[in-house]
Amino acid sequence: MRTIFCVAALLMLAASVQSQDKPAARKAVLPWDVAAVKAAWAWGLVLTFDHEQTGKPSERVRFEFAEEGQDGLSKLRTLISAKGEESADKPKYLTWEQHLESLTEHFGAAAATDEELKLGETTYSCRCLTAPADEATGVLKRRAWFCADVAGMWVKYEIERKDGVETWRMNARDTVYHDAGWRLSEIAPALKKGATFKYRYIDERGIASTFALTISEGNDEGFKEVITYFDRAGKQEGESVSSRVLWSRYEKGFLFAKSEYQLTTSTLEYAGQKLECSLLTFSEARGDAARVVITTLSRKHPGMIVARHTSIKSKEMTLSTRIELQEFKIGS
Repeated sequence: MRTIFCVAALLMLAASVQSQDKPAARKAVLPWDVAAVKAAWAWGLVLTFDHEQTGKPSERVRFEFAEEGQDGLSKLRTLISAKGEESADKPKYLTWEQHLESLTEHFGAAAATDEELKLGETTYSCRCLTAPADEATGVLKRRAWFCADVAGMWVKYEIERKDGVETWRMNARDTVYHDAGWRLSEIAPALKKGATFKYRYIDERGIASTFALTISEGNDEGFKEVITYFDRAGKQEGESVSSRVLWSRYEKGFLFAKSEYQLTTSTLEYAGQKLECSLLTFSEARGDAARVVITTLSRKHPGMIVARHTSIKSKEMTLSTRIELQEFKIGS
């Protein structure tokens, strides 16, 4: 029995040594984590790349990334030919973790080096990942360059095959949405302790009335919204209307796409004080009618609408409505 026990112990020890000697699968380390990418993409990200492949016409590839809810993002890829013709894929929805994992999908056994990479007139300090040959895909070498200052995406990607090389080089970077002066993530902390905004509304007939928007019972998920209407004499009209609103839904009201809105800034006087403001102008024409909407936001107070002016002009009519901030209180 003693001999059997010893042999069994030796076999167990050998198995343990073999298990310890077996190298664990390596995971490529990026120069940023999910939290850093979410912070950097507060207003979305647009990256345009020059795409070149041996034996094929060069083209450009544009990636647009935008946050979708608290846990994910949307990814839209558009191919732009040398003639300027665009062809877009359907948007793809990913969690933040899935997106970062996709960036290192082929780099589990990659070697990492720190390099200076020049793209156009800009030099980037990068972490370069180099993956070994992959017989299954016919790739001789695969490399990706990641920069700490461009969170969430590589700035250059290169695949070397027997029949040539395929390369993506970043040539432009922008945001999807205008920067209002604060981040969307700052709205909930600023307002969840309570806020009241009182507005004057002037309708298309020039008749003025007042309404108040009150935010209360806020938590990390959302808040209670109460809207109360007043007549010209300041007397409440009817019952207040209340509902529960998610912060994620409220935040979407402050996403103004650069492709649709023009941004200007100005110091304006509202609610008895001078406010640094962002003015976001949307214009469209349909037939002989033109519509212009100007939304004014405070650059100091996250999530606060200062004014909104809508005008519609055509041959037959001119209509105009305006909402203007009269009073506000933030915090309990």
